[in-house]
Amino acid sequence: MMTWCTSCHHGDLGEDQRPTGTDGVDFETYSLVLSQIERIEARALSEPPTMPPAGGPSDAELQRLREWIECGAPQ
Repeated sequence: MMTWCTSCHHGDLGEDQRPTGTDGVDFETYSLVLSQIERIEARALSEPPTMPPAGGPSDAELQRLREWIECGAPQ
């Protein structure tokens, strides 16, 4: 999350620093990530992924995310 998501999804960002539609969708803590886990799975692991919009994570990183979610997203 910190590598690919928090540059847009972070509570410290001002409205003018955030892309449209990211207000209130923040990932800087584990609990915030868990609160959005279904949305993360739907957007980052869809075919084709819609997040991050500019691409980024490798196939291996996406597989690691998928496995983490499938295991219950342990801390």
